[in-house]
Amino acid sequence: MKITDITLDRLRLELDPPFRAAWAPEPRRHFDATIVRVHTDEGITGIGSGDLMDGFDTYKHLFVGEDPLDITRHGRAIETASFHGAPYWPLKAAL
Repeated sequence: MKITDITLDRLRLELDPPFRAAWAPEPRRHFDATIVRVHTDEGITGIGSGDLMDGFDTYKHLFVGEDPLDITRHGRAIETASFHGAPYWPLKAAL
């Protein structure tokens, strides 16, 4: 089995009334999240959600064509990519 594509759907939930978090200086008026889908050549799709994963397209090539079950390999690649970009842990959940 091989990864054929990884797609991201970015979602925004408007918060009305705004959420007044004790740790934030300003009330939060929306909540952003990303749905990650890992597609395979066998028709299996893994799904994860979480942070925005900004800049992930730069690192997508590290995963496409690889075995989605090689979690140790993907974990190292995600840690390396996250060091240079945003946190990509939602991808680990999808894998």
